[in-house]
Amino acid sequence: MIINNLTIPECLTRAIQDGKWPNRVTHGKLLEYFFDEVMLYGLEQMKSETAVLTACCTEGTEVYSPYYLGIASGPDVRNPKKRHLPGTIDMSKAVVIGDWGIDAPICLDYHDSIVSPSVVALRGFGAGWERVLANIDVLISMLPGA
Repeated sequence: MIINNLTIPECLTRAIQDGKWPNRVTHGKLLEYFFDEVMLYGLEQMKSETAVLTACCTEGTEVYSPYYLGIASGPDVRNPKKRHLPGTIDMSKAVVIGDWGIDAPICLDYHDSIVSPSVVALRGFGAGWERVLANIDVLISMLPGA
């Protein structure tokens, strides 16, 4: 499957097809990286949410908001002295896979690897994007029942 001109990793496609990719995660290891709930999208919703977030990150569009771009190496809202990466996001190299709340998308970030994208999340106003997991395989291994 191709979304945003990027190949969705086979392990993610397989997890969705095998019913191992839940719509909602309310318990388990994954919540160590988020607060109390994570919503995971199916392939069609990934495609539509990626298009929306891309528009929000594109200057000159009706829905443009620099909030969604993040800030380069911004402070961590939980620890203002800590800096996190990647900070900003290039939506031409990203696919939205879920969210952990309103205006809090979770994406695959293909910036460093087209084969094994990392998992990043927008951490809140002024905090920017944070790499939360090395790749999608790690996320899948943390799902309930994995």
